[in-house]
Amino acid sequence: MKKFLLSCFLALGIGASAQYNYLGNFEETDVSIYGQFGTGTITAAAACSGGFGGQISPTAAVPQTGWMLMLDELEVAQPTQTNNSQAATVSIKYKKASGPVGTLYLTLFQYDEVEDIWNITPIAAGVSLTSAAITTCSTVTGTIPAGVLEAGKVYAVGAFYVRSSGTGNIYMDDISIVQDVVTTAPNCTTITAPANNSTIGSGMANIVWAAAPTATSYKLTVGTTAGGSDVYNGVITGGVTNHYVPVAKNSVYYAKVVPSNTNGDATGCTGIMFNTDNTVAYCTPTSTTVDEKFSKVVVADINQTTSSTAAYVDNTGVTGHVIAGKTYPITVTMGTGYTGDIVAVWIDANQNGAFEDGERTILTYSNSTKQATGNIAVPSGALIGNTRMRIRVDYQATPIPCGGQASGYGQAWDFTVNIAALALPSCTTITAPADLATGVSAPSATLTWNADTMADSYKVYVGTTAGGTNVVNGTVATTTSFALTNLSKNTTYYAKVVPTNTLGDATGCSEISFTTGTSWTYCTATHGTVNADRISNVNFGGINNPSSATTVTGGYEDFTSVTGNVEANGTYTMTVAIASGNANDRVGVWVDSNNNGTFETTEYTVLTTSGTTSASGNIAIPSNAVIGNTRMRVRLQRSTSGPGAANACGNLTGQGRTQDYTVNIVPEGTLAASDINKANVAIYPNPFKDVLRISDVKGVKSISVNDMSGRQVKTLAPSAEINLSSLKEGLYIVNLQMEDGSIKSFKAIKK
Repeated sequence: MKKFLLSCFLALGIGASAQYNYLGNFEETDVSIYGQFGTGTITAAAACSGGFGGQISPTAAVPQTGWMLMLDELEVAQPTQTNNSQAATVSIKYKKASGPVGTLYLTLFQYDEVEDIWNITPIAAGVSLTSAAITTCSTVTGTIPAGVLEAGKVYAVGAFYVRSSGTGNIYMDDISIVQDVVTTAPNCTTITAPANNSTIGSGMANIVWAAAPTATSYKLTVGTTAGGSDVYNGVITGGVTNHYVPVAKNSVYYAKVVPSNTNGDATGCTGIMFNTDNTVAYCTPTSTTVDEKFSKVVVADINQTTSSTAAYVDNTGVTGHVIAGKTYPITVTMGTGYTGDIVAVWIDANQNGAFEDGERTILTYSNSTKQATGNIAVPSGALIGNTRMRIRVDYQATPIPCGGQASGYGQAWDFTVNIAALALPSCTTITAPADLATGVSAPSATLTWNADTMADSYKVYVGTTAGGTNVVNGTVATTTSFALTNLSKNTTYYAKVVPTNTLGDATGCSEISFTTGTSWTYCTATHGTVNADRISNVNFGGINNPSSATTVTGGYEDFTSVTGNVEANGTYTMTVAIASGNANDRVGVWVDSNNNGTFETTEYTVLTTSGTTSASGNIAIPSNAVIGNTRMRVRLQRSTSGPGAANACGNLTGQGRTQDYTVNIVPEGTLAASDINKANVAIYPNPFKDVLRISDVKGVKSISVNDMSGRQVKTLAPSAEINLSSLKEGLYIVNLQMEDGSIKSFKAIKK
């Protein structure tokens, strides 16, 4: 069919003129001239004429899909097909199977090479398709106005389908485009706004004119003298019939528009004159469809929420206060947003009534959070006083501040912004710790203070004497808090915070004092899940502490009232019984041997897990350990890598439990003789059948046996032989309660 039509056109002489004149009927051997969105195939079932057509199959997962005839590829495949930028008549035939419900749009597609996206413009009213089948092909026709198809740009024509519900096939065929052929220059046009001899506000003047039927571009000049072009001198393309130009207050301007095409310029065209007064008139944004819309804007002291569906929302009654030279984070929340949305913000910093490119900030949009975020830098040279801020969203195109947008979608919000001059910051007030506070946590505490509007950052000073800086000396904080570390117990500290910016520091700022507590405040430890994989018993240094709690808040148990005794430079066995265990359970232990209130990586020991019921290992106490009571932390986590040396604090994901104990470190060689003799006690045989023997029962007060869940299953009087024939096979903990109150524990296996 294609070859037949082409031969007819050549015979009639049509092919001699530069134009698009083509019927894309899917019969070509080379189908590279066709593009497809979503899911689709070329199939005989889709044919309206000839043997083939384009099929699409919209679904809930792929709700928007379509076919297009790519005009740049057409020019390569058919060199006689060229763009003359004149008006074009476009049509497509369609039919459908029963099932899908939605809207079919005859569409002009334009490729954006920068964004790597196709912008979509309907060129006829959408066709609503019900679920009923259409078995006879129908045609939808539309017109692309002259000048819209610009030379050097990439276009396609076709149809785009938007699904509402249902599934099934939709068929398309015979994508036709026929451009007008024009042999004369266009006629002059008339400027419709501003009116001739009128007076308007300053800012951005919207010069609007009537379309000249065969014009492919318009030459616009605006000047401050008759015939002048000192304000603007440019060519407007793309079928656009308006342009914004900056105009000052209390001035006279002259504007003229000359239509043009490849045959030449219109002749004899006249212009207009208009005046401006001392007011500022900002341009008006418009949108065809407000699918993309904002719900909330947070920046500076603006926190505005609305559910308006208008294309333009005037929030100029809401004022945000900013400082010249400072940067402000902004969060824009979409009420309705889509992947591909782009959000831009302008602040008219020079107060000339125009939103200029240099005043624009493009935000980063996340469709998963429906939020666009970024930072707005207010220029240091911004004019002081009230001005305008505009926020606008467009779909798959960079927003412009005025008029309509490329996609036709989006919304714009305006606010008032008050810009103040940067000045020296004022002193701030420290809010925590309170002045003269006592019992402040150590070794770590947090200083917090009120923000100062002029401050860029804050210098922190802390010392152990009034005015001292031996702890922190002018360290700069960019937020309103500062983490203090390595604080001593029962010590008075003096703190001062000095706001600063590029002009200098606040002066005359006072300091506060606070005193730390007499004991350490250790970091908190929690677990994400706490109903399994728990510690049922800890045996170490005289500690033999069972726990039967199946669920505790945060998975943390405070057993600091339970104390174990160890010597400096000693090594002690720890056995941890695990209940409701898992093969991936691991246990880590920290002993704060230097007694500085911090669990350090060098104080960490990972135990060896035995099956799902216990973990054990040796804990070495350094020879230089600080004598006295200190903290021991035991953490169980369902993780093959274990808690890790650096994870004594904070939350561990997954199942687990944390327990804290007190450990009393005494000088080497000072524990009671019975404690030393206990090291020589042994049990045998191990494994045993019924009778377990103890090598030395001197000093033993009683004997108890626990299973691996921590439950006590036997209590016995001291004896060199103990009969455990009543116990089932398995692993047990045999505890020797010594007369001095200490406990010696052994693991024994009954076979």
